[in-house]
Amino acid sequence: MQVLLLEPDRWRYLGLLQVLRSDPEIRFLGAEDPIKILAGKDPPADLKPDVVIIAHSLLSDFRLSILAHLRILFPTSNLLVDGYEHTFDSIAEILRAGASGYFLLTSDPPSLLKALRVVKSGQIWAPRDAVVLMGTDDQKSRTPAPDSMTPTELAILESLEEGLSNKDIARKLEIAPVTVKAHLTRLYRRFGVKTRLELLAYAIGHHLIARTALFSSEN
Repeated sequence: MQVLLLEPDRWRYLGLLQVLRSDPEIRFLGAEDPIKILAGKDPPADLKPDVVIIAHSLLSDFRLSILAHLRILFPTSNLLVDGYEHTFDSIAEILRAGASGYFLLTSDPPSLLKALRVVKSGQIWAPRDAVVLMGTDDQKSRTPAPDSMTPTELAILESLEEGLSNKDIARKLEIAPVTVKAHLTRLYRRFGVKTRLELLAYAIGHHLIARTALFSSEN
């Protein structure tokens, strides 16, 4: 797993670097100047990280729009924000802006390694309450959750929580990928959401699925 660390604080950078280097499966991509990368229009040609760790302080300096910029620079990477934010509303806003997770720096070092693997797999690492908030914004204008759903719809929602791709869901349920896509499109329309993350948050917020495999064990 290749990890790029964007951390302007030298001492925090060194501490995180020590944790990353304790895992032989992690390839650290080097000491990069975060300001230089964030200000650039094109990513360095030799950088193809699986996960980009970005300090919350940089979001304060550059605003949340910088997450969208990082998505353009590193379209195949997942973004993990780290910081001391304990407000679920703020973390939910960061997730909406494009982050795949939020790691609390008050957590123990092994949790960072676990968070990296969770985020790399396409799942979410964040307090459950923060993810639920993503699905409760503008609830009054959204279609209420139905009293019942088809077994296939529920299975697809549960598969989303497992972080499975459309192809993986199709293989698991023994249906065609195009059928999975059609189900997701209908669920987006029914619940008034636009992304897989919003759909998952809505499903959790309305108790359509109960498992919590995607979330930090601390929460």
